Amino acid sequence: MWESINRAWSSGYERVSFGRQMSDPENPRFQNKVKFGAEQIPIHSRRVLLSKSILMAYKVTKMLSD
Repeated sequence: MWESINRAWSSGYERVSFGRQMSDPENPRFQNKVKFGAEQIPIHSRRVLLSKSILMAYKVTKMLSD
């Protein structure tokens, strides 16, 4: 992984994504990312459900989980 980071830097990249991770200070994966200077950038994603039956199933599971 370190070789990939060095190759990206020599190619002119200033940022590398280590993937999504919740900002939990107790999580060792998050701690490793912080050591590399990672910062939390929120991702605003939305689901697009095209089928009415899938939409209804999603709403029911959402109501049951709340």
